[in-house]
Amino acid sequence: MLNFIFQRSGTSTRERVSELAKRCGDLSPIADPVRRVLFDGNRASRLAGVDFAGRKLAPLAPSTLRKPRSNPTPLIPRGESSRMIAGYVVHVDAGPGRLRFLGSWPSLGVLINYFATGTRFMPRRDPLGFREVDLAEIRTLMRDYVAKGKR
Repeated sequence: MLNFIFQRSGTSTRERVSELAKRCGDLSPIADPVRRVLFDGNRASRLAGVDFAGRKLAPLAPSTLRKPRSNPTPLIPRGESSRMIAGYVVHVDAGPGRLRFLGSWPSLGVLINYFATGTRFMPRRDPLGFREVDLAEIRTLMRDYVAKGKR
């Protein structure tokens, strides 16, 4: 929910409300900042070895740990170049009065389902979802853009 506080200034209330309505009608200027917040949040979660709610993910199997690794980061053997980080794509649909976003891994295809649900040989390590801290930052971006015109 957005709360607005009107203060006396050089512009009339009618002009101010008109500006607010215009910005509410087009949220596309904040699409890139929203995309960046969600991409960075995914990277931070993967590198920390936690899901969107901050729960630790299952450890790697001993056989996986024996393979050569370029980075000792838990659960992300190739660090920043891992497909779980580099292959993450955030789609943002910002249009008249709406802001929708979806995170996906096109390069992983159906493999992402195996991470989300687990298999007989691999424990569940669900990468889906958005961190609450990122959603709060998006709400702040929206409020600042609509109320103040900040991008």
